[in-house]
Amino acid sequence: MRETVRQGPDRSSLYWWMVDHHADLIEEGACGRMPWRKLCRDFAAEGLTDGSGKAPTPARAGKTWRDACVAVAAAAERTKAASRTIRLPPPSRQRQDWQPPITDPSHFARPVGHLDGAATPTPGSPGTTNGPTARTITPASQEKVELSPHAKAELEKLARMFAQTDRKRFGNL
Repeated sequence: MRETVRQGPDRSSLYWWMVDHHADLIEEGACGRMPWRKLCRDFAAEGLTDGSGKAPTPARAGKTWRDACVAVAAAAERTKAASRTIRLPPPSRQRQDWQPPITDPSHFARPVGHLDGAATPTPGSPGTTNGPTARTITPASQEKVELSPHAKAELEKLARMFAQTDRKRFGNL
């Protein structure tokens, strides 16, 4: 019954025999010219018929062979396309409910320019606080430091590079 369902009523027994034995026939050299007259006698001896239920003729056997080759190639393409389906990356091993650890902000160093001992004002809040007296921390770069001639030359070279890059990006401003 499975064969009947698989083969269906719209194709001949000769067609399904050719589909089933396609690889064997190709391996034996069927890609060249086939001796259809001799093969039609063998097909008739095996009881294979064409679509009308008669013994196959050489012309009908050749057309049936082409149809079988097309069907086998289409099936191979479907198999290849199914193997090329998009594969999703493997699921993460991280738990779904994972959260980064919360750390105490007092462990972090205050950025240069923050007020020492005072709360940082948030946008929309008044700039003054009721905490200890505010004192500005002076960054080291604001203190006067005498640079060596080599360091000055390197800084000038960097300034020229930045100016050249700015001209390339933004033109002569």
